[in-house]
Amino acid sequence: KVRLSGSIALHSLAAREPLRQPLPSFDWRLFESFVAAELSGLSRETFMAMFLDSQYRLLSSEVLFMGSVDSAPVYTRVVASRALAHHATSVVVAHNHPSGVLTPSHSDVDVTQKLSKALKLLDIQLLDHLIVAEGRCISLRNLGFV
Repeated sequence: KVRLSGSIALHSLAAREPLRQPLPSFDWRLFESFVAAELSGLSRETFMAMFLDSQYRLLSSEVLFMGSVDSAPVYTRVVASRALAHHATSVVVAHNHPSGVLTPSHSDVDVTQKLSKALKLLDIQLLDHLIVAEGRCISLRNLGFV
């Protein structure tokens, strides 16, 4: 168990490193490996946010909310206050579906749109909302919800 935990931590650190480099534009695939490493295999829905600077470099990532097997509360004010605390110009959020189903729920879409509107008022862009299930990842931006 200790070996597995160490392996997961090492994978997460390796996936985080490319996110610390300046990028000419946002590419969700760069975040896919990191998010999958952080959120795969969890038995409870877990919501995290990644805070980025103006060159799409990762400033910080934080697990903000944990819920039950099929939902997690998401408070817009918490996401916004953490983004402001990190002086982020953009945010990528992600959560897991312990059920293994990648399809976004109506609640996932509603939360995405609510966060996008709220952050926009603070001149912070919601770049994407990623969903992870069984090591796979989808982008709500690519599905047209961001």
